[in-house]
Amino acid sequence: MPKFDKLARKVLNEFLSVDDPSDWRDISVPAGELESFLENPNTYIIQSPPMKLDTSAETAAKMQDAPWNKVVVSFLASVASDRASVDPNYFGTDKGELDWSSLFRERLHSIFLEVAKSKGGIRDFAYERKKYESQREGCADMYAVKLERRVQIAAAMIQIAQARGNEQQYACWSDILKSLSRLGIAGMSDDEDFDELFDQVDSTRSLEKHLFTGVGRKQLLRIRGQEQVERSPPANLSQSILPPDYLEAMRKGLVTQVEIAAGDDSAIPSLPTPMGDAVID
Repeated sequence: MPKFDKLARKVLNEFLSVDDPSDWRDISVPAGELESFLENPNTYIIQSPPMKLDTSAETAAKMQDAPWNKVVVSFLASVASDRASVDPNYFGTDKGELDWSSLFRERLHSIFLEVAKSKGGIRDFAYERKKYESQREGCADMYAVKLERRVQIAAAMIQIAQARGNEQQYACWSDILKSLSRLGIAGMSDDEDFDELFDQVDSTRSLEKHLFTGVGRKQLLRIRGQEQVERSPPANLSQSILPPDYLEAMRKGLVTQVEIAAGDDSAIPSLPTPMGDAVID
């Protein structure tokens, strides 16, 4: 969920506490206060929190267009905009101005829909069916992820048992993999209980930490070699870590490079080592 969406939800819950829109009488502004507001909307100050809504209309569209509710939307948008301006990068509003009013109008419209249904005693079966199907799809996606993870664990344990030559573990994990494949995403009926099987698979990663990693990429086997890696000597070292006479002697050696190329071995100077204790003949 985007950070600005979380901020909008927090502001809405803080200033307009709506636990159940069907209890529309609890969130409705009193008739006397609404009349005082309509007499002079420009100077009237709405008390907050908790704020109330004008639910006197019969439809959600008319509720949304009510002057009182427009002031509520404007107030909520102003509060959210001020809080988001403190850290635009965190809330994702640094690239452009977010239309907070439209965001809160959409949130309140869903509340007005529930209020209108409750006042008229109408149950939207199409909405309920869509909501139920959405919940089922979400559960199916979650079950698919769990099934895939458990199948991967079982397959890995089969390979490990086969490599170790452990026939008992190999047979056990083979049966587990077959059971998972048979169950699939649909799971099991109410009369069947596979919690013990699922618990065994899910706990394998924590029990066999040397075989499975908690997060990140798949753990790779560490390769150990007996031979040391040959490295080239360091280059471009700072002058401060070398003895002063070492670099000076190296510069003098450049003068005799022509004589060395001609085959005169005596032209090779004796240079001190980096440690400054011995010389190279």
